[in-house]
Amino acid sequence: MANDKDKVKLMYQEGETVLCYHGPLLYEAKCTKTEIRNKVPHYLIHYSGWNKSWDEWVTCPRVLKYNEENLKKQQELLATHGTSKIASKIKSGSRKHVNSMLERNADLERASQEDKDNKKKKQKTEDTNELVESYQVKNEVQIRITDELKQLLIEDYKNIAHNNKLLLLPSSNTIQNILEEYSKYKLEKKFDKNIITEIVEGIKDYFNAAISCRLLYSNEKSQYNEIMKDSNKKPSEIYGSIHLLRLLAKIGELLSYTYWEELCIKQLVLHIEDIIWYLNENKSSLFSPKAYISQNQK
Repeated sequence: MANDKDKVKLMYQEGETVLCYHGPLLYEAKCTKTEIRNKVPHYLIHYSGWNKSWDEWVTCPRVLKYNEENLKKQQELLATHGTSKIASKIKSGSRKHVNSMLERNADLERASQEDKDNKKKKQKTEDTNELVESYQVKNEVQIRITDELKQLLIEDYKNIAHNNKLLLLPSSNTIQNILEEYSKYKLEKKFDKNIITEIVEGIKDYFNAAISCRLLYSNEKSQYNEIMKDSNKKPSEIYGSIHLLRLLAKIGELLSYTYWEELCIKQLVLHIEDIIWYLNENKSSLFSPKAYISQNQK
């Protein structure tokens, strides 16, 4: 008796290189498995260069043959919806969005204080409530972090907040170096150089803008002031992997203060989570308990 695959024609075979739609863009991918469900062919797609968490089952309308005609279509879509445009936003907008978040937090604090001072004055209370509502943060952009990296963040908190330790600075493996190695890795996978450069530069800009106000525990701030006081380097050239991980864990909050379209945010999340995956894959060389020192050793 013939099986389902004999009855239904498969357009793509297991192991075949294809192009697959993800959002409005076409990405190079590989068909790793095929199934027939309710007489409809389904293909398990792995996007080339992306981690397996992005693998997904798709049907024929999402998949195209890997040929010259469709490669041209891929370039046309990239020109129209270019990820490079999205990447440039994260690079150009970092300082503005961090400042916007801080301004809103300050306004909320002032509004809260006014509310306490004027509880008996109904009109002022209403004005305060209106201000608070006007500064409500959009739903935080969700960034996926692996359980292993979450555990590293927990251990980091314990070391700094409870064990009275600091990270040895400058780091032996700075954010600058880590992102340079990540860029080399992506370029080897044939990713667009301009896009990767813009994304990486944007991450560094976000870090440099956010570190002093969002990424340090209270007992790290004197170390920051001391090391930056006489340095002509940027924080991303001094701090290392765990501080980069802190940023990536919080960047969803920062992106919530942007007013970019949903597609733009989704494309950025794709790249940010890929950097997180890279950190996870290289965690044994990037994260070490020896990076922590007692405060009297600083």
